[in-house]
Amino acid sequence: MKVYRGSISVLLLVGMACTALAPRGALVRAQDDPAPPARHGADGKLRILHFGDSHTAADTMQIALRQHFQQSMGDGGTGVFLPCTSRASRCSKGWTLQTRPVPGVPDDFLGLPGMLLQTSQSGESIQVEGEFSTFRAFFLRQPGGGRVRFFVNGTPIGDMDLSGAWRQAVPYIGWSPRRERQRLEIRTLGGAVRLLSLSFENGTSGVIYSPLGVVGARAENLLHIDETAFATQLQYESPDFVILAYGTNESSGAGVDEAAYAARIEELDRKSTRL
Repeated sequence: MKVYRGSISVLLLVGMACTALAPRGALVRAQDDPAPPARHGADGKLRILHFGDSHTAADTMQIALRQHFQQSMGDGGTGVFLPCTSRASRCSKGWTLQTRPVPGVPDDFLGLPGMLLQTSQSGESIQVEGEFSTFRAFFLRQPGGGRVRFFVNGTPIGDMDLSGAWRQAVPYIGWSPRRERQRLEIRTLGGAVRLLSLSFENGTSGVIYSPLGVVGARAENLLHIDETAFATQLQYESPDFVILAYGTNESSGAGVDEAAYAARIEELDRKSTRL
């Protein structure tokens, strides 16, 4: 995996340097907390994680970059995102969105997007439409954790128990034989539920570009995510390229500490390559 520190120009250079990969292998039907895959291109996918602030979060940039990559190298899928923050999803009113660690609160189990969705109410739902043949949903398993049920096109495909002796990030992977646009629903059955991220992939080779931007974010926000939770999610995504695009919010206000900012980027570099 390569880590690039920069912005749009660096990302375009990454895209132009990419080459065709091997054909895709078999998909998993449905698994609760499966072992992480060992791929790095072996399945015909080129995975790009793009961490950043409001520029990365902007729809215009996300659409333009995804089209640029996938039109020239193939559409491998939507990639990693958090529902309820995009137009392609519908969420009931009982979900709460947390976009960054709360100051003074020792709670650092966020998703790769630097955000999370949570609820403790039964009957809450998230519906997402898109093209996918496999999906991966990351949750927090914890004491007092609840239970969720998954539906694809209205048909239940399985449940996941989120209760555990200690807190850990765990995935649920589901497979559908269809490639065309379809609907995934996640419905809560009671107890504490925290969704960290969702990922859609197609059954074809190509680029999976995952823009993980948060409005107002600084590089230090990612450093607040629990080390093990961050590494576990990164391992399942198995990115070929990681782009760190921060600096706008760090430059605002008086007394910018360039040395401290450089140190944070170096730490993010190390954190992103511990696979």
